[in-house]
Amino acid sequence: MECMGRAASREQTDLGVEVNINRATKLMRTFANQTEALGRYRGKGEQKMTVEHVHVYQGGQAIVGQVSQKNIGQIVMNTNNRKLERSGCLKNGNPPGDPNRAPRCGAKTWLGKKCRAPAMRNGRCRMHGGKSTGPRTPEGLARSRRANWKHGLYSAEAKAERRSLRQLLKDSGDLLRRFGSL
Repeated sequence: MECMGRAASREQTDLGVEVNINRATKLMRTFANQTEALGRYRGKGEQKMTVEHVHVYQGGQAIVGQVSQKNIGQIVMNTNNRKLERSGCLKNGNPPGDPNRAPRCGAKTWLGKKCRAPAMRNGRCRMHGGKSTGPRTPEGLARSRRANWKHGLYSAEAKAERRSLRQLLKDSGDLLRRFGSL
């Protein structure tokens, strides 16, 4: 508004009028854009999506009807027998509906608090799934040993070779001392 007032002043030059009108125009355009962006950010307008043509192939599933946060996963069309059926549990055995009602992990975090992530069937979340029981079969144990192999410096073969080399050096030293004393 101040720029418009300066442009309307009687003692303003033609160049001053043009500059102030340009500034006022830019400021008004910026204000309108920011107001529109704020309205979108606050969610004044509701988004609507219409899907008119969908391919669902053999073995696939599609949601039929309107989709909102409240009814996701309630009605599913199975393409194998072409009839509507109610879907069961969600991933990891959690019941459908409000995800905030899912049981929580409860593992101790590095902050010392309980983990609030949704739990899987074993009672822990995907990050605190529990310690691995490790391999049990001979093949699994061998695969684990190969996977953890670094350099072999402390392997049984390397230790035995070092022992035999030390013994050889000791025997050689004893032999040299015996010949040296002759």
